[in-house]
Amino acid sequence: MSYKKLYEYSQTLAIPVHTNDIKKKAEELCGERVQRIRSTMDPAHLQGFFLSARNLDHRLVQQCGGANVIVTPRACEKKLERFIFAKELMHLFDTELEHTNTGADLEDVLLGFCERGVFEGKMSPQFRSEILCQFMAAGVLCSEKRRVELVQAANGGGTDLTGIASELQIPEKYVSIYFIPDYKGLMSFLLDR
Repeated sequence: MSYKKLYEYSQTLAIPVHTNDIKKKAEELCGERVQRIRSTMDPAHLQGFFLSARNLDHRLVQQCGGANVIVTPRACEKKLERFIFAKELMHLFDTELEHTNTGADLEDVLLGFCERGVFEGKMSPQFRSEILCQFMAAGVLCSEKRRVELVQAANGGGTDLTGIASELQIPEKYVSIYFIPDYKGLMSFLLDR
C-alpha cells in the first residue's frame, strides 16, 4: 500500500481531479474495495468518517459486503464533500497503529481534538492520521506543477484563495495547505512513510 504511487498517479490527472479516479487507483494499489455512503448526518457536527473493512461486526461494513466504507453527509456542499471523501480515502494508507478499528480508538481521535496533550506534542496515532490524511488528500487533488503555478499566481495578484478553491473544486479553507512554506518537505515526508 503506497501513498507515493497514488500521489504519482494523481500528478497526471486534469484539474479538477475526479475523486472516483483517485478511489479506483487507491483500491487497485491497496487491493481493497471502498463503498461510499451519503448519510443524513449534520456536516456541522460530523463531516465524514472511514470504516475499515476490518470492522466486520459493524452493520455498514456488513451491508457493503465487507468493503471499507466512507460515509459523507448528504446535505453538504459539493466542494466540501469532495475534500472529505478524498481525506477519508487516505485512511486506506494508515499503518496498523493508525487504524481506528475500535470504540477506544475513536475515543482517542475525539479526545485528540480537545486534549491539551496535542499542544505538548503528544497525540494518538489515530489523531495524527486525521491530520496527515488532510495533507495527503490535498496532495492528490492538485498536482505539484499546478500547485506551484497557483501559488505564484496568487503571490503575483493573478488569483486568490477563492479562485484557487473554484479551480480545484475544494473548500477555500483547505487552499491554505498549498501555501505552507515547506509544502515540498511535507509531501516528501508523506511519500516516504
